[in-house]
Amino acid sequence: MSLRVEREKKTDDEEATVKTSSPSTIEDEEADVVDLQDGHDEAEEPAESDSPDDLSESDDGEDESGEDAEAGPESPKIGLKDVIRAKLPKTRKVRVILLVVLLLLASGGVGGYVWYDSQRLPDDAAFRVAGRTVTADQLSGVLETWRAMYGVQPPQDEATLGKFRKDSAKAYAVSLILQKAAQDRGIVIGDKVAQDALTRLISQQLGEGTEAHDKFVQQLGNVGTSEPAVIEEIKQQLALSQLFDAVTKGSGDVSEQEVKDAFARRRDQLGTPERREIGNIVVRTREEADQVIADLSHGAKFETVAQQRSIDTATRDKGGDLGTLSRSQLQDDYGKAAFGAAAGTVFGPVQNQFGWNVGRVNEVTAPVPATFEKVHDSLKQQLKMEKMLAVWRSWLGDQIKSAGVEYADEYRPDNPDAAPDVKPGESPVAGQQGAANPGPPSPGQPAPSR
Repeated sequence: MSLRVEREKKTDDEEATVKTSSPSTIEDEEADVVDLQDGHDEAEEPAESDSPDDLSESDDGEDESGEDAEAGPESPKIGLKDVIRAKLPKTRKVRVILLVVLLLLASGGVGGYVWYDSQRLPDDAAFRVAGRTVTADQLSGVLETWRAMYGVQPPQDEATLGKFRKDSAKAYAVSLILQKAAQDRGIVIGDKVAQDALTRLISQQLGEGTEAHDKFVQQLGNVGTSEPAVIEEIKQQLALSQLFDAVTKGSGDVSEQEVKDAFARRRDQLGTPERREIGNIVVRTREEADQVIADLSHGAKFETVAQQRSIDTATRDKGGDLGTLSRSQLQDDYGKAAFGAAAGTVFGPVQNQFGWNVGRVNEVTAPVPATFEKVHDSLKQQLKMEKMLAVWRSWLGDQIKSAGVEYADEYRPDNPDAAPDVKPGESPVAGQQGAANPGPPSPGQPAPSR
């Protein structure tokens, strides 16, 4: 079971949170960081990238997120496990790239398109944009790639499945609009750059050589996607990072007074909150969870039980270790239980769509208030990103309206022409939740993760 990140929308003065499906984000300090970069600080010069140097690893630095996200030492990370796992890098350039990836939901390249001259949508169509008709089967193929790379999972209940379907259609339609916008600006990513990025991902997660590559391809097949689809996704990510830079160029100037004012407004959110080192065991039924708790109470070792019984493949081999997390990085129900338990005690079971969770608090780290000097640089970068995102969203809204996407009734979103309105790091299909797996991404944004 993979870990996925769920982004929760909040009001301007509330904290932007990251929730998880297992049920936490991947914030493993030992985790390798993989950055997909295009090597350009600005994207106004369209060119095909073919140099391996276009892909670099992130340096340490402060994380930045939406307006009310934490900008202090502890910031939300975005975790992708199973097929691809990467910790959200902290440098400005890499943040821009991954925010584009997660704010744009650019998932192209899965199958071809069907062209129709008729004004009427074919019976098997999900939507049509710029003369291209995407069928329901093609949309399903895209969702398989999102599932492999971002943890996007359709909900189990019919009540929310319809919204998921509509959000997914809009997310993909927006990705095609953005793909065309990048092409119109002459932004092209070479095959070598994308392949080098994939090679780096594989080597960091599975090791070097053909055996690691074959294992990766097998994992892709297990979740219903393929290496070519992942390569196309990587190309889209890199192209969109350049498009983002081009659209937002010159929009991120921030004065010292703006930084001071923002610190005064956000002081409470900028400090490091209480954090807890948590272990977690996921089983399928309440009866199994009760038995796990009983065994632990009779002296069974938590790590051993996790390795033997947990169905969460992302944490099982580590004895259930989720890492050290703040409450905002956990699902509401799970976070309430985890932060209501004393250090060294077991809590739960807490149910989510992937099973029953039994957790243990291994250690508690006290909160640390923010100081202006400590958060100055990261807060300034955050404010810069917020300004850039405001420009981006305005531009994106115009692109969506002018594209005139036609949706089949079953796939028509409630507000098809509205620009996505999610904070940095939110998931691509709206409303995805779950400790181990959230729902689909907000249209034009990142897919739901845990």
